[in-house]
Amino acid sequence: MQSPDPNPSRPQPDSAKLSFAQRARLLSQVDALAGATLQKLWLVSPALLTLQLRLPGKTVLVVLDARAAMAALVAERPQAAGAAPKSQAALRASLAGASLAGARLEREERAPLDSRQTPSLRLLFQGPQGPRALATEPRAGAIALLAVAPDEVVSSGDRILWMSAGAGDLRPGGRWPVMRVDSPAGASQRGGAGDELAAEGELAARVLEGGQAASAQAQGRELARLLHELQ
Repeated sequence: MQSPDPNPSRPQPDSAKLSFAQRARLLSQVDALAGATLQKLWLVSPALLTLQLRLPGKTVLVVLDARAAMAALVAERPQAAGAAPKSQAALRASLAGASLAGARLEREERAPLDSRQTPSLRLLFQGPQGPRALATEPRAGAIALLAVAPDEVVSSGDRILWMSAGAGDLRPGGRWPVMRVDSPAGASQRGGAGDELAAEGELAARVLEGGQAASAQAQGRELARLLHELQ
């Protein structure tokens, strides 16, 4: 069952306004980092995770937002409002020494092909403990760590090792829903007018409001720049 928002008066990001094409364009930048080593991670909130990845000659930050089903490169690390949750240490230990293997959008296998359900994100990792995945549950705003079968192509009820928050019947030790890769026609199209790209940057800042306000504005500008480069 989804936990109530501790601050219900706070404006909530409107993830429905983030189109599939926008999500795919941002996620493609993360997928291109395949092979990068995971150095560190921070659980900013149950719905927001920041990853520090190392590539030859540079370090990059990736934010994973469960509520908005968005993963993107960012210039600054969002700051948590309080102390780091105890579960952060367990997640770090589970992914120690892992490297990013890819990123994709998914939807539940049982959902209709034309479903307007917000997609889930999956970041795939290879590590000493075997294949792992970070997956999002957008309805509850939760992030899960999954044990993935080595020969898996499409998610088939992976075992849940860790979760950032409760999400209905989903809990550690249980099974993740059977998923399919989500790639509707037209998702790979790029482009957009300058005004549209600016609007995407403003939307991204609202989506990343789990961090400090000033940091979110900077991240929004960075996302707008990345979207412009993807035209």
